[in-house]
Amino acid sequence: MFNDICICEFLKGASVYSVQYLGWVTAVVAAILALTSIVFSQFNERSIQKSNDVARSIRNRLNKELDINKENVIKEDFNHMIYLLSNTSIYDKTMKLFTYLSYFIVFLWWFSLLGYLSDADSLIDKIIICLSTILISIPFLYLPDILKNFNKNKPLSLNEKGYVDLKDFIAFFKENTNLNNSDIILKFLSPKTNIRFNNKLEINYSINSKTSNLTYIVILKNEDKRIIINLDQKLFESKNVFSILPVENNANNQSDLSLFNLLREMNKSEVEIFISSSLKDYICFSGKMKIHKNEIEICPTNKIERTLDVQIFELKNTLEVAPVLGTPEKFKIK
Repeated sequence: MFNDICICEFLKGASVYSVQYLGWVTAVVAAILALTSIVFSQFNERSIQKSNDVARSIRNRLNKELDINKENVIKEDFNHMIYLLSNTSIYDKTMKLFTYLSYFIVFLWWFSLLGYLSDADSLIDKIIICLSTILISIPFLYLPDILKNFNKNKPLSLNEKGYVDLKDFIAFFKENTNLNNSDIILKFLSPKTNIRFNNKLEINYSINSKTSNLTYIVILKNEDKRIIINLDQKLFESKNVFSILPVENNANNQSDLSLFNLLREMNKSEVEIFISSSLKDYICFSGKMKIHKNEIEICPTNKIERTLDVQIFELKNTLEVAPVLGTPEKFKIK
């Protein structure tokens, strides 16, 4: 009971002066929101229009006979389209600000309404006050939803970090060409791994486009051992060169040089490369190794039928050396 009395007294404390001040602030905020929304909506529309033009150009090239030069041009155009679409994130952030401020303004007006009604002398005053509050609430409640419906005709969807999902990447090319999933990955995603030793061992992972929801697994195996390199997409969102660190419970803490030499010795081994978005959704390729003085290059060549083991899939950001007889040795990729 005491709390109810305190709340009522608190709400009755709202004066005409405070409501007038709220009206001035609302007018200023509404003007700023309108200006920024108009500017960024136009910027967003231009970015989407340009990205659609680039997408149309890619589709036209895909409908013609492909060669190496045309494939390279398509890769460049696709990356340019990703860049244009990533600029639309500014508009998305503006819309979030618009939405949050709009709802907060509505809350303030309804909060002040409760106290302002206490000063009303007649029923008609109270009705006018309530209807006026409803009137000012309607634009702030519905405009965010209306604005979200504009500029939706993007040729491709990106996540908040500007990455395209692997499934969306493949779907974009499948809509415009007869290539299968594996050929699309080989021609336009072109993943590649370079392992270098220059005072320390490093793994350099390169891929043509900023692609999310992707796990990249390399398996090298011969009669004596199996080496697994598992790279998760979350790791290479921020960088593409990684160090290799031994796990504390390793039986043999091999040096970077001995591990690099071990990898070099696998040059005649069978190479399998899995590109996966989940344990059940993956494509496997045979691969090839190119050995240089202080560098090993591994890249996929042809699709093959293999099953992805759950234990291998869950070795996120790990290099594992597993002998046929003995305990596997794990290294963390960071």
